[in-house]
Amino acid sequence: MKSRWLLAIICCFFFGTTAVNATDLRGRVDATGPYASAPFPLAKATVEIKRQDSGQSVVASYRTGRDGMYYFRNIQPGQYLLVVNNSLSVPIQVSAKALQDIGPLLFRY
Repeated sequence: MKSRWLLAIICCFFFGTTAVNATDLRGRVDATGPYASAPFPLAKATVEIKRQDSGQSVVASYRTGRDGMYYFRNIQPGQYLLVVNNSLSVPIQVSAKALQDIGPLLFRY
């Protein structure tokens, strides 16, 4: 009986610390080009988050809405690359907090 309680406590501790360290990211992609007088939200852009280590594997992918916004949930702290439409690549540092805002990314076409 004691071993079951101990196992339950260990599982709660392990899963509890994993959830606390995970971070939600949000940001916006704007676009500009030769025919745009000012940057505008880039709709339907593909935004991927990739690990900078271990071969740059894709952790998550998101397609922006009309407002150019993207959201990633439960990203572990570390070094990543944000990749927009397989051409714009920006390094970011994900910290261990509940929500992290990423400044607007400017995509030039």
